Amino acid sequence: MTGNRAYFMLERFPRISDGIGSFHEWVELFPGVRLWWHEETYNDRELLKSCLNEEHYFALRWVELRSRRLNNGFVCELEIIPDETKRFFIENDLSSVMIGEVNVQKLFSIFASCCLLLNGYNSQMRSCGSLNYSWRFITDPDNESPTQIEFETELTTNDWWADTTEIKTVEVRNWETILPIIWMAGYTMFSDETGKYSDFLENYVIAMQTEEAFERNLRFCRCLETLCRGFSGGIGENLRQRVPFLLPHITDPGHMKSMDVSEENALEQKKFTEELISKSWKLRSKYVHGQTLEEKHHSDLMQVLADFPTLLYWVNRGIIFLSRIPNEDEFNQAKINGLLNWNQPPKWKPLEQYVIEDNLYRIDGTYIPKLIEKYKSIGGKDRMTYDEFLDLYGDGVE
Repeated sequence: MTGNRAYFMLERFPRISDGIGSFHEWVELFPGVRLWWHEETYNDRELLKSCLNEEHYFALRWVELRSRRLNNGFVCELEIIPDETKRFFIENDLSSVMIGEVNVQKLFSIFASCCLLLNGYNSQMRSCGSLNYSWRFITDPDNESPTQIEFETELTTNDWWADTTEIKTVEVRNWETILPIIWMAGYTMFSDETGKYSDFLENYVIAMQTEEAFERNLRFCRCLETLCRGFSGGIGENLRQRVPFLLPHITDPGHMKSMDVSEENALEQKKFTEELISKSWKLRSKYVHGQTLEEKHHSDLMQVLADFPTLLYWVNRGIIFLSRIPNEDEFNQAKINGLLNWNQPPKWKPLEQYVIEDNLYRIDGTYIPKLIEKYKSIGGKDRMTYDEFLDLYGDGVE
């Protein structure tokens, strides 16, 4: 991290099509959160000179090689700039609604939610290391301090969690559908007074950084535990009974209709979910209490870990479309009614597409602030859009 910024090298993130035969060099997930795909390479002398010492140099080379190998030759980087997020909330009169602390950890959780939403493209996306500078500026002679790196996962050269290193492509039309949902995830998290949604996502991050299979199952269970934290009754029973109500494809009439899910199929999916949670919880209990683990338990574990990412995908999607974490009374009422209230309005105004698309304004606010000052000096958004301003004035600053 550098000051109030952080940069993470990623594994296995799908490429985003630009719709004109190539791919985006960068995309914004949420204000202050961007993904980059870097082609830049540096020789050993350049990196050794920029790094704190040889240990950091070799650590950097290892993380670079891993990121390139698992991203079709590119260094895939997650850039997080909390000040940019804070500026967005202020400029859009959201500070009174987005009450959660804006920091690197919370913004990384938005990336985690994005990973869950892209589960169908790759279920093994994660960070393998963090830097104090962006890869594209890593050898800049004006950097205030040496390059330093921290490992984000348990060190491994294995790929046993994924059966392929192939990186899939998200077509532009699909990305344009997913992106507003990622924004909704960010709004949900920062407006969540319970803190449960960010804890859910942080436990998912920890699970994905874990190589040991039983430990990963434990972390997956903790993702769900956070949602029922403080409820009366046994934890395992609460998870089995309440979590299925969060799955929009089997309990939300709107989702069920759009996906053509019948009542019969919804009941089958509910039963499958309950059995998956029960099996996962039993394995978790045996592991935590040091009980004997037999071959059958290892076999069950592999099946649970294969199915759990899809469950977390639907739980995450359900939370986003509810725009909240239901409290115990809401879950109790759902047991009577058969479903949660999916029509309760969120705490914020509906997202407008032009706000999402105004990503050049936000990135220039960080990297070319004088250009934004010039834009505001001639009237800003009251006079013209930022794209119109760029068409007239270019990116030059007098």
